[in-house]
Amino acid sequence: MAEQRQFVYILSNKEYDGLIKIGKTTIHPEVRANEMRRGTESIGIWEVEWHMIVPNCNVAENLIKGILKEYLFQRRKEFYSVEIPIAIKLCEETLKTYFKIEKPEIFTKRSAIQLEALIEIQKLKMELNWDNPDFSLRRKPKE
Repeated sequence: MAEQRQFVYILSNKEYDGLIKIGKTTIHPEVRANEMRRGTESIGIWEVEWHMIVPNCNVAENLIKGILKEYLFQRRKEFYSVEIPIAIKLCEETLKTYFKIEKPEIFTKRSAIQLEALIEIQKLKMELNWDNPDFSLRRKPKE
């Protein structure tokens, strides 16, 4: 019997502006996002921004929670207020290093070049105007 594939994922939803959802699943993340779209507990459409196949999704999720804890949104265990490219880079680097994965199976809506460019833009914004809240890595929800 084949081993069950395990994933960690990042989802976004325009109705939850400024927040991303990070989780784990043993079903494909697109299927998980569709389940959430049909669920009564959330509004809007969830889109898969990134996912990675990992050997152990429980360990992977705990590692991610640890590295992103400063971005946790109001103690909600799966919602984070951080720019998507930053979250992706932190997740990928942490998981590739921990699991010693040389060629990970990763899906992302953006190319590696786009992600790097967005990260560099964030760094420049921080260098130029660190105290200005408009240039924070932390995304602010609509009021």
